[in-house]
Amino acid sequence: MWGDGFNGVYHHLLSRCEFVLSSPDDPAVQEDFAASKGWSFPLVSSKENTFSQDLGFKNEKTSMPGVSTFKKSEEGTIYHCSSAYFGPGDEYCVIYSLLDLLQAPSEDFVPQLKHNHRSSFQLTNNVAVGVNHYHEAIQFYTNIIGMKVEERGSSETKFSMNGRNFYIEDSDHNTVHFEFAVDDFERSKRKLLDSGCKVDHVYHAKSEMISDLFGLKFHLYEVRKTN
Repeated sequence: MWGDGFNGVYHHLLSRCEFVLSSPDDPAVQEDFAASKGWSFPLVSSKENTFSQDLGFKNEKTSMPGVSTFKKSEEGTIYHCSSAYFGPGDEYCVIYSLLDLLQAPSEDFVPQLKHNHRSSFQLTNNVAVGVNHYHEAIQFYTNIIGMKVEERGSSETKFSMNGRNFYIEDSDHNTVHFEFAVDDFERSKRKLLDSGCKVDHVYHAKSEMISDLFGLKFHLYEVRKTN
């Protein structure tokens, strides 16, 4: 829930600082979960290091979420400036103040992981675009549209714009794929196939490209569970 709040102000924070979320999950788990939530800020894994312990957010008995700030000197030295813990009612999560205004009890409030409560399909912030002229397309999206290059490869470039990721891929066909995250891949896939959808490509057991009957193409994957 704190991450959802920071995602809303991330573009404002970038005018003053960089922002990154750290968690003890594998990078692959982080990537899937962040996409399902629509988060646009970067994530780093602290699974193989003592980063959380060093900042005082984890000990032998428990872990506590929070925030730390750092400053880089002109000489390149990074200094730890300050830290604060997260918890119900703190000033870093606006939902509790709003509940107080509504005279709604916040003690029993349970945040929801899903943004879309009407469906098991959660639209992510990833869009894949297959292009015939890869290098010309990269120049166009960079110089004309003004997208930001996040990662560039010989056959795929990741752009970001307004909180959405665009994966421009070298392809024989011009295609556009959206992406849905689900909790139960087999049940969701069966629902789609029974409705006339077809599988275009299989990446692995819980990650496939799907086409529906009406022109929409999308990547379907099951969100890997966090630690």
